[in-house]
Amino acid sequence: MWFENAAENLQYSRKGLDIATLPKRKGPAIVVGGGPSVYQYDHLSLLAKYRDKIPTIISTDKMLKPLIGRGCTPDLVCTIDGDPMISDYYKLHSDERGAKVATVLNVVTTSPLTLKAAMENLTGGIYWYTHLFDDPTDERCEKCNRLSVTAASYFWCGKKTILQAAGNVGAFCWSLANFLECDPIILVGMDFGYLAGTPLEKTIYYDALLKQHTLNHLAKILPTKEWQALTQPKIEEHAHHCKICHYSLTSSYQERENPDFHNRYLIDVMFEAYRTMLMPGIKAAGITTINATGGGALHGTPIVGMDLETAIGRYCN
Repeated sequence: MWFENAAENLQYSRKGLDIATLPKRKGPAIVVGGGPSVYQYDHLSLLAKYRDKIPTIISTDKMLKPLIGRGCTPDLVCTIDGDPMISDYYKLHSDERGAKVATVLNVVTTSPLTLKAAMENLTGGIYWYTHLFDDPTDERCEKCNRLSVTAASYFWCGKKTILQAAGNVGAFCWSLANFLECDPIILVGMDFGYLAGTPLEKTIYYDALLKQHTLNHLAKILPTKEWQALTQPKIEEHAHHCKICHYSLTSSYQERENPDFHNRYLIDVMFEAYRTMLMPGIKAAGITTINATGGGALHGTPIVGMDLETAIGRYCN
C-alpha cells in the first residue's frame, strides 16, 4: 500500500515543498495528540482560551478537526499513516475550509486521498519529508541485499529532507517541533497509553495483539497441514473461545504509575515500543520537553511533568 501511495503522489511530492523551507519557529510549541487525557482534562478548551499566547501548535491529523472546531486552529498538521481513512481527518465543514494550516506529509506512506483532502480543505501549503526507515548510508542490506528504502525514497521524491518519525504521528510531531527549533516542546494528549481501568477490549491494539497471541498458540498445537490451511474465520473462532490465548494476551498489558502526576495508566506492548523509540530522541535533543497530558507513559529524565495551564502561563507570554 505504501509504495502504491508513493507512486500516486510522486507528481506532487517530487515538485512539492520540502520541510526544510518551513520557517524556524523558535520559542515554545504545543504538540497535540489524540490520547484520552485531552478529553479527560478538557485540554482543548484551555488551548482555545490561550490560543493567542501560544506561538506554535502542531497537531496530529486526528486532532485537526477537534482543534479547529474549538476555534483553536493549529499552525501545522502532520500525517505518517498511509491508511485512506486518514483523509477523513482533513475533511472540514464548509465554514471551516480554507483554514491556514501547513500540512506536513510523508513522501512514502501518505494516501492520495489524504493529500487530496488536505489540498481541498487547507491553505497553508503542503510540505513533504522522507521517513527514516533504515540507514540511508548503507549501500545494501546484508540480509536481503536490497538498497536502503530511505535512500531510495529520498532520491525519487526530489531529495526531501529525511526526518525520524519514531513509529507514530505524535512522535513525528515532536521531531518536527525539534527540527523547527521550538523550545520547550509541550505535549498534550500524548499519553502513549490508556486511562487506568480501561477494558482491554477497548484498547486500540487489542484485536491485533489477540490475533498475534492466537497465531502463536495455533502454531504450537496444530499439525503442519492444518496450520498451512488456516483461514481468517478459523483464527477468529479460536481466538473467541480460547482461554489460553486470552490469558496470554494479558501479558501484553501493564498498569503503571506516572511519578510526576501520581496517577496510574495502562500501557500495551505497542505503546511501550513507541515510548522506547521516542525517549532516546528526547534525551539527546538538549531542549526541554514537558508532559502536560496530566499522566500517561512519557515520564522520566529529562521530561518535565507539568499542568498544562501552568506550562502555558510559564512559557507562552
